[in-house]
Amino acid sequence: MPRRRLHLTLAGRMRDEPVIASLARGFDLRVNLGRAHIEEDSGWVIVDMDGSDEELERATQWLRTQGVDVEELPGEG
Repeated sequence: MPRRRLHLTLAGRMRDEPVIASLARGFDLRVNLGRAHIEEDSGWVIVDMDGSDEELERATQWLRTQGVDVEELPGEG
């Protein structure tokens, strides 16, 4: 099953949004949190997502449209 590892940066209002919950519920993916660091006004999360190539791409694009800074990390793929 294809996997994508992403580093997500959440700033401003996005820090208080349920981005990870929406990601897990809104797409046919298995989402696993690797690491996270959340501060008062910003934060970052590393997530591994397993699913079809199409669903991984849809989820990645959705994150970007939500204002999340998305960086793909090397890893299994």
